[in-house]
Amino acid sequence: MSKVVKQRIINMVGIGLLAGLMLVSSGTAWATTYGNGTYGNCPYNTGCASSSQSSTQAQPAQPEAILLNDFQDFFQPGGKTFDLVVNQVVYFDVAGLNGTERHSITINEIGPDYVVFTIASTPIQDRLYVGQSKQYDVTSDNKDDIKIALNSITDGKANMTFFALNQSVSNPSQNQAAPQASSSLWWLWLSLSILAIVAALVVFFILWKRRKDRHSDITTNSS
Repeated sequence: MSKVVKQRIINMVGIGLLAGLMLVSSGTAWATTYGNGTYGNCPYNTGCASSSQSSTQAQPAQPEAILLNDFQDFFQPGGKTFDLVVNQVVYFDVAGLNGTERHSITINEIGPDYVVFTIASTPIQDRLYVGQSKQYDVTSDNKDDIKIALNSITDGKANMTFFALNQSVSNPSQNQAAPQASSSLWWLWLSLSILAIVAALVVFFILWKRRKDRHSDITTNSS
C-alpha cells in the first residue's frame, strides 16, 4: 500500500472521529431512517414531536345533565340544591296546555356574586345575585312554575336551589313505581286464586273417592 493511500485513510478516519466528537459535545443525537414501518406511533421516515409536544391535554368532562323531577326534594318546601358550573344544563317537566312540557335551565356565566342563566323553550335570560330568588312562569298560563335561588358561589360553582311550584307533574320515579306495584299485586292474587281452585278440586276428589268407596262397600255387604 502506497504512502498516499495510507495518508488518505488516516485523514478520513481523523475526520470521522472529529465529527463524532463534535456531535457528542453538542448533545445532538442522530438516527438513521430505515424501512417504512413504525416504532411506536412514530414513522421512521418522518420527524416525531417530543412527548411533551405530542401529548394531548385532557379535555374537561362535560357537565352532567340533571332532571329535577327525578328528585323528590324538588317537590318539597326546601327544594333541591345543586352545585353547578358554566354550560351545565338542568331540565324540569311541568304540565302545560298541551300536556307535559320539558324545559331547560342553562348556566351561561358565573360571576363573583352572581349567575346568568337561560330558561327555555321560550328563552328567558336572567341574572341572580347571591341571596336572591325569583319565580318563573314557563307555560304562559300566568302561574309560576319554578322558583330558583342562588345561595352562594364557591370556586366558580354556583350553589342553587330549585323549587317546583307547579305540583301537577309529580316525580316520574313514583309514577313508574305505582304500575309495577299494582302489576305485582295482580299476579299475587291470580296465583292465590289458582292455588285455591286446585286445592278445592283435590279436596272434592278425595271426598268423592271416599264416598264412592263407602258406597261400594255397602253394596258388597248387602249382596
